[in-house]
Formats: sequence, structure tokens, C-alpha cells
Amino acid sequence: MNASHEPGRDRDRAEILAVSSFPVLPVADGATLRVAEILKGISARWKVRLVAPAPRTEGLDYSSLGVASTTPVKLKGRWTFLPHQYTIGPLVEAVKSEIESRRPTALLLWPGTEFLATAIDGIPPVVIDRIDCMTLLEWRRLTHASIGRETLSALSHLRIFYAYERRMARESAAVMVVGEADARLMRRMSGTKNIHVVPNGVQLGAEPDPARRSTQPVVIFTGVMSYAPNIDAAGYFARSIWPRVRDAVPDAVFRIVGRSPAPEVLALGKLERVEVVGEVDDLRDELESAWVAVAPMRVGVGIKNKVLEAWAAGAPVVMTSLATNGLYAGDRFPDLIRDRPDAFADRVTRLLTDEGYRRYWSEQARDSARVQSWSAVADSVSTLLESAREQG
Repeated sequence: MNASHEPGRDRDRAEILAVSSFPVLPVADGATLRVAEILKGISARWKVRLVAPAPRTEGLDYSSLGVASTTPVKLKGRWTFLPHQYTIGPLVEAVKSEIESRRPTALLLWPGTEFLATAIDGIPPVVIDRIDCMTLLEWRRLTHASIGRETLSALSHLRIFYAYERRMARESAAVMVVGEADARLMRRMSGTKNIHVVPNGVQLGAEPDPARRSTQPVVIFTGVMSYAPNIDAAGYFARSIWPRVRDAVPDAVFRIVGRSPAPEVLALGKLERVEVVGEVDDLRDELESAWVAVAPMRVGVGIKNKVLEAWAAGAPVVMTSLATNGLYAGDRFPDLIRDRPDAFADRVTRLLTDEGYRRYWSEQARDSARVQSWSAVADSVSTLLESAREQG
């Protein structure tokens, strides 16, 4: 442990109860990545006890995350982002038991478990990692929804999330979200100042190997391809931006890489020089092979791990303004932030055709990844837990 992270004896004895409504392992998306990395980071500073469903893959256990103990719970429900989406009884009983037997000094709650702040009498101070402001997500979805059932669905979800997030923010010591746009709305909704921006981090890894770079110009888009914002972004780029790039760079290829591609994404593979790859064993290899990464996001919230992962692999990223949310170094890339299809295509084209320009932004990308580490995220979470503990 670094000397700067050496806890005092009192903190060394302090116990934190962390609660997740979804399995943390295996890491399969942005949420599980964030939870796993935070647990690893804070477990070096606190005695962390975890209540969560068992890992989805047999043979995995949470000891690899450094937690002191795990209480597994079986929760029924397809979704767990809101308490009415699953059977909360087993979770409530498990948390009650841990509080009574362990007397933790604070609770760290992830999405769907925030209701525990008022569901249990005598609960210790609560720090919530909401990750994304879902009210903002539904508002953005509403602005792009077609008239009819999609609009009604967005309005219904907007009301539900607004009421839930407003209440849980008022009942906690602190709430974390990954981006400033999320935080601004949460502060306005709740009328509180306890909303904190704690972005995601990235594992920097070894220096990118130039030998892995493809000899053919490759543009890459990554993410979970069943996630609605990614479906929208992939389709938007493939249909509205990619033809302009392809006309300028005829031998370029657009690769869509990520697990569970939805039918709408699979259909994009029929377009000229578009490849839908699906899940790969090592995303880093794909990113190091690409010349340019894109994040043409029009809907969604939170931080885009796809940008951080590309930066770590030394791939310059052309992105929309929405995709910069939660990036410490986002303002270093004004030349690569474009919202109009023609301007977006122009930046991608220049990166593919101007080697010096591409090399410069590749170096900037790698430097930017260095300042957004998971250890810094864990430090921020620990600071909020310490503050909540003192309030208690």
C-alpha cells in the first residue's frame, strides 16, 4: 500500500456494508465494472462486507475483490434498478442481519438498493452510488421518442424515476453519479447539495503495440450492443456518417464490436464495409488494431467507458458532446467533438488520412487515460464514506 493511502488505526477497524442488487461478477458491462473496481479499491482501506446475488458464473467468488465477507441473496425479477422491479424481501432481511451483527459504520448502496435508507430502522449513514441519473436518461429518450407508445413509455418512466431519485437523494449522506450533467439535474430535483461527481476510471495497461495496428483503415465502435443508446449510436453512425467517410476513404472498414448485438445492430452488417463483430475475447486487441474509435452518442447518460478504453489503447476518439460527460480530460479534445453528421465525418476522415494528426491525438488519448485511474475513484468513494461515518 502506498504511504499516502495508509489508513489510521480507527479507519482500519471500520466496517462498511456494501449492497448490490445485481451480481458483481463476472464483469459484463459498465455497472459491474464500476462496482468491482470500487470494491477492490476501498477494500484496501476498509473492512468491506458485501451483500449481493452470487456471481453468474460458477467458480467465481467475490474474494478476488478483497471483501472481508459476502452474504449471498437470491432476488427474483428481470430488472433491479428500482425496488418494485424485484422481490426485495431477501435483501432487506440480509441487510438487517448484517447491521445487527456487524454494526457497520456506513452503508454503500448501488442502484436498486437505495430504498434501504428508509426501509430499516436505525440504519447507519448511507452513501449511494447511483452511477447514472435515470431521470436524465428518460428525459433524453423522450426527446428522441416517436409519437405514440414510445412517448407514453418514456413519460411513465420519467415520472417514476423522478420521484424515486428525488426521495433517495434527500435521505442519504451522499449520492454519487459519474457525470456533471447527471449531478446538475439531481441537485435541481432534490434541492440538496450532497450530489457528487465520481467518474469511472480505466486500467491503463501496457503501452500500445504499434505492430497490432491494422494495415487497413479501421473505425471502431464498442459497447454492449443490446443497450438502447448503443443501438441508436451504431445506427446513426452507420447510416448518417459512415457513407461520407467511406466516400473519402474507400478502403476503410467500420467495425461494431460488443456482446449481444440486437437485431437492429446485426442488420447494419448488410451495409457496405460495415462489420458486426459481436463479443470478442480481448477488446484491447480490437482497440489497438483500430485507427479511430467513435462515440456518436445521441441518448443515454453517464460516462462512456468506450471512450476511456479507447484512450487507454491509444486510439483517438471522435465523439459527440453528450459522450464527454464525466471525462476529466474531455475538454482537451475540442477538435474531436462534433455533433453534426458532416462535421463528425470530417474529423473521422482526417484521422484516417493524416498520419501526423492521428499520431498527435493518439498520444493525447493515452495521456488522458493516465489521469482517470480507478485508484483515484476509490479515493473519492473512501472520502465520502469517511464523511458519512463522521456524520453518523
